[in-house]
Amino acid sequence: MASSEQAEADILSLFEAVGVVETPTPGVKAWLARDTAAPGQQPVLIKRISATATGKGRATEALALRHPAIVRTRRWLAQEDGTLYVVRDVVRGKNLRQVLGRNPDERTAAAIEQMLLPIIEALTYAHARGYAHGGISAENILIAEGGAAAVAVSDWATVDPKASQHFLHYNGAASVGGDVKALSRLAVDFLPTTGAFASAAMRERIAGIFGRCETLAAVKETVTALERLAAAPMPRSSSSSSSGGGGGGGGAPQTSSPAAARPAPLDLGLDDAPKSDAPAGNGTPRLTCTLAEKSARVVQGGGGTATLIVKSEGDAPLLVRMIATQHPWLNVRPRDLPLTIPPGGQESVAFAISAARLTPGEYRSEVYLSANAPGKAAEDLRGGWFRHTAEIRITVEGGAALRDTGYAGASKPPFPANAPRVPSGSGCLLILPAMLAAWLRSGGGGSTGG
Repeated sequence: MASSEQAEADILSLFEAVGVVETPTPGVKAWLARDTAAPGQQPVLIKRISATATGKGRATEALALRHPAIVRTRRWLAQEDGTLYVVRDVVRGKNLRQVLGRNPDERTAAAIEQMLLPIIEALTYAHARGYAHGGISAENILIAEGGAAAVAVSDWATVDPKASQHFLHYNGAASVGGDVKALSRLAVDFLPTTGAFASAAMRERIAGIFGRCETLAAVKETVTALERLAAAPMPRSSSSSSSGGGGGGGGAPQTSSPAAARPAPLDLGLDDAPKSDAPAGNGTPRLTCTLAEKSARVVQGGGGTATLIVKSEGDAPLLVRMIATQHPWLNVRPRDLPLTIPPGGQESVAFAISAARLTPGEYRSEVYLSANAPGKAAEDLRGGWFRHTAEIRITVEGGAALRDTGYAGASKPPFPANAPRVPSGSGCLLILPAMLAAWLRSGGGGSTGG
């Protein structure tokens, strides 16, 4: 212990005006000092981190990062046992939580954009060089004091992706995907709660979009579109009344007549989109969407699929760089983006439907596509990109199926009457129907399954 303390004292003796400072991370020790080896003996922060297999490598990587929105790492020193002392520049100001977390009235879409866009640019720069942060949080996004606030991400070499506060997003290892997830979560945590964002349903809708962002470009697009997303109308009800007891992930189901429950193929309304004044040879991409099926029907508690056909009907290639959904019961099946669709071509985009928490009724979810094609109903995202909105409807069935089993009026028949049907086959499978019938005649044996 004495030798370790002496080694620490020897390292700190290389600096002047050393003073201990508190950090928001439990167990991490830090000091403010002046670095005699730096130009002008500028103030620095020294952080001590425990020995790890990747510590020196990550600290060395941080030395190579030069970006205005990345707090510069100056150098690192090490004890014989591997304990590191990482030296970085000091930012006089507050962190993101201190700026936005303590006063909800200061949370605006403009403030989130101002705080997060520089971080997105910094991470884009680092990721292009193969470096992931590993612990993006409100505590290491720093806003400098002064007139034009400068925003930067710090602690590139000192965060631990295995720490409990980071593990959910990083699964114990620094990664590009973890940085995207952590930044998306930050945006959700600091969403405004007033004005157009006062509705919890609206904030849930935007959170769902952030949760489906898989790239920094998608996060950036969503951050810059916050005001437009909040102003967009929520999905319309197909009638003035709706059944109570919503199934989660989208509110109460909508009630409708049987005819209304079978919507026609979806069209984004772009058939009458204004054409470009440029001749056709100059190339103008154009997007239309239809549903592959007239309706998507799933059984309560089960799942299904829906397919959106994206067509390129212009005279230039259509690029689709982001696809997202409004509600968690509808998810885009994994596929590589961007989609590049030649003129006259089309692509099928599959969606997985989960009715595990939905009650019988009709549901709707918007689908958002970011593409290079303008359109009558498209939102201009600047930079040649446009947001198109489609709608997928599903019907969750339950009532008719229950009546067919002889349990009319029951919300759920006893197990195994509501179990998935097992196709008859050879061998021991032939005995299953007889066994189930005997079980039902006996009253179910008192089981509470299901």
